[in-house]
Amino acid sequence: MLPLAVIALSMACGYNAQAQFTNNTAVNTMVRDTAGLVGTTSLVATAANGSSFVVWAQKRPAGGYENRMQLIDKYGCNQWGPNGILIDSTTGTTIYRSELVVDKEGNAVYGTNNYRTGIPRPIVFKVNQAGQHVWGNAGIQLVDTTNAATFSGGPSLCITGDNNVVVSYYSEGTTKRYVTFEKFDPSGARIWSQPQHIIDLAASPKGYERPQAVATGDETFMMVYVKRNSAYSYQLYAQRFDASANPIWPDGVLLSSRSFPNNGYPYVAKDGYNGALVTFASGNPVNATIPDAFAQRVYSNGNLWNADGNEIVSTGTVNKYAPGGLAYDAASNNYIVSVPYSAVANAYTTGVVMQKLDTAGALLLTNTGVKVVSAATGANNLNAVNYVDFKLMDGHAAFFYTEGVAPNDQKILANRFDFSGNPVGSNPVIISNNASAKSWAKSGDYNQKQLVLAWIDTRIAGTTGNAAYNGGVYAQNLRYDGTSGIVCAPVSLAPFTFDSIRTSAPAFALTGGLPTGGTYTGTGVSNGMFDPAAAGVGTFTIQYIYADGPCTDTASQTIKVVSATSGLSSVNRNDLFECYPNPARQSVVVKTGSVTGKVKVRISGIDGRIWLSDEQTANGAYQQTFHLTGLAKGMYIVEVQAGNNVAASRLVVQ
Repeated sequence: MLPLAVIALSMACGYNAQAQFTNNTAVNTMVRDTAGLVGTTSLVATAANGSSFVVWAQKRPAGGYENRMQLIDKYGCNQWGPNGILIDSTTGTTIYRSELVVDKEGNAVYGTNNYRTGIPRPIVFKVNQAGQHVWGNAGIQLVDTTNAATFSGGPSLCITGDNNVVVSYYSEGTTKRYVTFEKFDPSGARIWSQPQHIIDLAASPKGYERPQAVATGDETFMMVYVKRNSAYSYQLYAQRFDASANPIWPDGVLLSSRSFPNNGYPYVAKDGYNGALVTFASGNPVNATIPDAFAQRVYSNGNLWNADGNEIVSTGTVNKYAPGGLAYDAASNNYIVSVPYSAVANAYTTGVVMQKLDTAGALLLTNTGVKVVSAATGANNLNAVNYVDFKLMDGHAAFFYTEGVAPNDQKILANRFDFSGNPVGSNPVIISNNASAKSWAKSGDYNQKQLVLAWIDTRIAGTTGNAAYNGGVYAQNLRYDGTSGIVCAPVSLAPFTFDSIRTSAPAFALTGGLPTGGTYTGTGVSNGMFDPAAAGVGTFTIQYIYADGPCTDTASQTIKVVSATSGLSSVNRNDLFECYPNPARQSVVVKTGSVTGKVKVRISGIDGRIWLSDEQTANGAYQQTFHLTGLAKGMYIVEVQAGNNVAASRLVVQ
C-alpha cells in the first residue's frame, strides 16, 4: 500500500495544465488570469467532497464590476472553463461586503450587493457543482423599503439544520438603520411571508446594523448585531430566534459594556453547544485609545461568561491587537482564536498570537498566548508580514500571512502550530513565492485532508491603480502534512478472515478494499468474485486497484487454496454429521455419530468469512447448538472435521 501520494500529471485537468495543485509553489493553480484583468475581492468556500468554490469581482470594459465564480475540484482542476461562470454583471462601481458559504448539499450560496434597482441592495445566488444557478440566473434580489430605505448592504448567510438559508443585512432608512433578515428553503422559496426586523422607530438615534447569524440547532439561529446608541457609540448585542423568527429571549442580550468600533464586523462562530462565540475589537483596559481584542460566549439560554467579555491577550499596552478568527475544536472541547498584533508605533505590519480558551472562558496558553507569526519591524519593510487567515486542520491550526509589501513581490506563507502552542513540522510553509504582489487571500475549511487558499495576484494581469488590490485569481492547497500538491486517498485491502480455503468452496464476493468502488484482480477472480475451483491449489495474490481522477493506487493480500481433501479423507456428509433444522432461524444443531478425538466445526459465509466455530475432544457422539443471532439471511457452509474425516453441507439461514 502506498501512502497518501502526490501524483503530478501535467494534463490531468484537460484544457489548462496550470489548473491543478502542484508542489511548485511558484506556479500555483490559475483560476482566472489574463493580461489587463482587474480582479479583486476573492473568496473561497470548500465543500465536504473537497471541491472549492472561488468567487471574485472583476472590472467590466463598459465600467463597473461583475462577479464570476469557478469550481476547483479536490485535485485543483478548474471545472467550468477558463473564465468560470458569470454570477452577476450589475455590481456597480463600488464593492460592498460579500459572503460565500457551502450548504449541506455541497452548493455554493453567495451573498453580495448590486445596483439592479438603482441603489445598492443585497442579492443572493445559489450555484451547484455542475455550474447551474439553483435560484435562477438572476438570483434573489432582497428589497426592503421599511423606513424608506435608500441603502442595504452587508448580507450575512446562515445555513440552518434543515439546509434553509437565513440572509441578514442592514438598511439605511430615512431616520434609522435597522437589521432585516429573511429565510429561504433549498429551492429558493421564501419561508416567511415578509422580511423580519430588528428595528426601533422611536425618535431617539438608536439604530441596528452589521448582523451575523449562526445556526443553533434544528431551525433556531442566533443573531449577533451592532446597536448604534449615537453617532460615536456602538455596542454588541445578540438575540436567538425560533424557526418562525420569534425572539426566544425577552430582549436582546448586551454582549459587553465595552464600546465597539463604528466600522468592521465581529467574528462569530458556533460554540459547540447551540450558542455562539464572538470575538470583537474594543479599547485596551489600560489605555482605551489602543485597540485590543476580546472574546465573549453567548450560551443557548442567553447567559454570558461575564458582563464585558475576556481580553484574549493581556500584555499591557505593548501592542495593538485585533480579533482575527476563531473556531471550536470538538476533539479538545476548546476554542482556538487568532489575534493579529502590531507594535503601537507601527501599524504597517502584523504578527499573530494564538490563544486557546476553555468553554468557561479561561485562557489556556497563559495570558500572553503563543506568538505564531512574528511581526517584522519598520514601515514598508520588504520583510513586513501581514495576517491573512487561519483554519483548523488535523489536531493543529494553520496561520496564513504575506511577507513583503505591495507593489513589491510578496510571498504567501503559513505557520502550523498544535493546540498547545508547539510548532508542527517546519515553519514557514510556502504557499506561493511567485514574483508578484498578492492580496485578498482567504482559505476554505479543511476537507479531504487539505486547505485551499485563493487570492488576487498581479503576475500576468499586471497592476492597474492600486497594485495591492487587483490582478488575476490563483489558488493553492496546503496538505495535512504541510506540503502542497494533489492529495490521493490511501488505498487498503483488509486481510482475508481465513487461513486457507478448499477448492470445494463456492465462489464468493471479494470485500475489504477501501475506498470502495475499486477493482479486484488476480488468479481465480472474475467480476469481483473469487472462485477457488477456478484458481486451483496454490497461494494467489489478490490486488485491489482504486482510481480517482489523476490518482491510482493498489493494495494486495494473498489467498491460499488447498485441495478439497488435503490431509483429510472427504466423506459423505450423511456418514459424518447431521445439521438441523435446515433452513434455520434462531439456532442450528450439529451432531455426529460416535467419534474419538478432536472435532472441529465452522460455519462460514460464501465469502469465506468464518462466523461461528467450535473445537472439542469427543469420546462418543458430538452435539453442539449454534445460535444464529447476528447472521444475515442467506447461504452458509457448515464444515465438520472429525479425526481425518471431513464433510461439508450448505445451511440456509432465514
